[in-house]
Amino acid sequence: MKNIGPAAIRAQKALVWYTEPEIKVLISSDGRTFDNYECGAFAVFGIPDTQRQTRLFKPNESWYYDLTVHYTLRRPSGLALEQAGIYLVRVVYPLLWFPPGNQYSQRTEFRSSVVSVHVRAPTGVDKEVWVSINDAEFARFVHSGFTRNPQTVAKAIAALQRFTTSTYHPHIRRALEDYYDLKNSRLDPDERRQLESLGIGRGDIGEQLFPDDRRLDREVAFASPEYVPLERALIDLTRQSGVLLKLHPDLSNRRVKSLRAQPLRQLMATLSVYRSSWRRDAEGYVLVPAK
Repeated sequence: MKNIGPAAIRAQKALVWYTEPEIKVLISSDGRTFDNYECGAFAVFGIPDTQRQTRLFKPNESWYYDLTVHYTLRRPSGLALEQAGIYLVRVVYPLLWFPPGNQYSQRTEFRSSVVSVHVRAPTGVDKEVWVSINDAEFARFVHSGFTRNPQTVAKAIAALQRFTTSTYHPHIRRALEDYYDLKNSRLDPDERRQLESLGIGRGDIGEQLFPDDRRLDREVAFASPEYVPLERALIDLTRQSGVLLKLHPDLSNRRVKSLRAQPLRQLMATLSVYRSSWRRDAEGYVLVPAK
């Protein structure tokens, strides 16, 4: 979403973590009618992300969103794009903006241009992988990194180890990384060792994070019995440590509650476990979305 106008406007970013995201993805399989894509399950599990933020949307500024279109609860296969063929896709963005001098927002929907997506039937090694992973539970796992079924995790690990050249390999690996990050402290010890043997997991990342900056060895903590905006926590951690910690605008909806006393370096690693990472700048450190 880009502001191509000459002036900045006050606006609220759309929320994307609900079962039905505010940003709508419309899909057409016949080239004529478009259906609203519905995941039907949480796109991200265990990440409290419900605080709507009002921001100044500046001229030529762009707002970016990472939306996955894969799993759907609405079909037995679990797949949004079930068959090989040509699909047409467009996005509808609901902009909530405040006219000058008005405290109440207005809603304006913007429709993207139509994009053509060609889905091909798997062949060769990809076909072998597809035969082993083609079920609704695995589709949800690849979509979100969430499962309560250990057999699904075992299936993903087996596919990752056996089919290293498959097109599906990076997507299965990403799902296992998300699973590790989301479950983290609740991982079974054997499962943790198996995942980390594949290079998945944080391991000793806390010790490796900016090792030359000894200020990050200072012990800090954050006390809040309820979830609050992460930006508020970073302000408090900055005050305690003297190290400026900032949050990228695209992560402004993230929320946290109490964080136990620990070295700032380890706490920073904990805050970056899900699809984000720390970047050093001239003033301190910024938590940014993962590429």
